[in-house]
Amino acid sequence: MRIKTVLEKSPHNLSDNTLVNKTVYESKQDFLISIIVPVFNASRWIERCFLSIAKQKYRNRNIECFFVDDFSQDDSAQILQNLIDKYDGEIKFALIRQNKNCGAGECRNVGIRNSSGEYVVFVDADDEIPDNSLLILSGLAQKYKNVDIVQGQAQQIKIDNGELVKTDYYDAFFEIFTFPEYTNKTAWIRKRMPFFNLNGYIPMTPWNKLIRRQFIVENNLYFSNIRSGQDLLWNFFVSKYIKDIAFTANFTYLVHREHISVIAQKQRTPFNRILVVEEMLRNINMETFADTLRTVERELNIFVIPYMDESGEFDDLRKRVQNIRDVVKQGISEAAEFSQ
Repeated sequence: MRIKTVLEKSPHNLSDNTLVNKTVYESKQDFLISIIVPVFNASRWIERCFLSIAKQKYRNRNIECFFVDDFSQDDSAQILQNLIDKYDGEIKFALIRQNKNCGAGECRNVGIRNSSGEYVVFVDADDEIPDNSLLILSGLAQKYKNVDIVQGQAQQIKIDNGELVKTDYYDAFFEIFTFPEYTNKTAWIRKRMPFFNLNGYIPMTPWNKLIRRQFIVENNLYFSNIRSGQDLLWNFFVSKYIKDIAFTANFTYLVHREHISVIAQKQRTPFNRILVVEEMLRNINMETFADTLRTVERELNIFVIPYMDESGEFDDLRKRVQNIRDVVKQGISEAAEFSQ
């Protein structure tokens, strides 16, 4: 079966072909892009994801794609293998199967280690990317040589009267696009990278970003195996090393919300979330000192404390929460004295 036939059979591959500024994306695409897709029990949606990658307008021989199956208990891996076997284009597809369930973070790490592209792109198995996505993102990477990250715009997809339709912006800060096309002001970037207390922030999701692979490797920016809050923690460390970033207001990612994200189905427990805040405190960045403390407090109030009860199961967790709050209180006090 040729790929054209497969594409015609999928009714839910949506894309936006309208570019805000076409001249930006006319530069030559001459570097390899590695796409990494963590897969866990995604049999309902994985074909849609695969086909959206297969029809990219970016030069196909400069794309490699790794689907990393996280020990799925459905037929996701078999569906993918069949799609790869039938595909006859220039994209280099590969299926990597984990021998145990490790989480989306470790799947991304496996993909990074196996990739050889100058840039990597993460895609969730239940989402898709418009056919001009890599073309748009790579255009900015060409314009701003060796930029660490190119951040795209995401559009949300939902079901309306039984039909999949494009709806509002997924990232609210892009509704009025006021971010610069490019900046190398690291203090400005760091203040917006891992935190939400500013009017306008950079999305913490690893997907919908074109990320320079050496930026990840040289700074050891691999993902934690913590099952909840790993995106926040990853961005926290990214903010320490990022030197520049570019933005596009064009839609380069389609987030499907007609179901609960398979990546988000992993158990979200206070025991996981407290690991995130403890790791942040151990590696606090002085440039975002106060922001980190506020983020830690927010994480405790939203993702840890509400889930605790008076049972003995949470005795150790309560002690750790109190210890963190003491550290935060002391830190805020010292920061206030320093600023006087």
